[in-house]
Amino acid sequence: MSGALAEGYEHVVTTLTGAGIPAISDARRLTPGAALVEPPSIVGISGGITELSIAISITVAPQDPNSTAKLLKLADDIIQLFPIRSGEPGILSTGNQDLPSYRLTASLTVQR
Repeated sequence: MSGALAEGYEHVVTTLTGAGIPAISDARRLTPGAALVEPPSIVGISGGITELSIAISITVAPQDPNSTAKLLKLADDIIQLFPIRSGEPGILSTGNQDLPSYRLTASLTVQR
């Protein structure tokens, strides 16, 4: 990968993976405990600096009685890795599953 968008995306995936959080880009392969990393949005470009916003959705198993605690722990772990603009709980539908989820929006700056 090359370019600011690819560099920012790869940074998020590599950082999550290095922290022991499986990072994927295809919602069809999403499993509880993994992070779905969406392609970056451009917030602004000035000179050689590109500000990006990258959504990270995390899920846990719905039948787990401790699902909320596990979801919040995983969100807290990710918050320690990146500056976060926002976060909100929800349900992520993928395939025939509705999974408890939390969607975090990370803020990154890439200099080229």
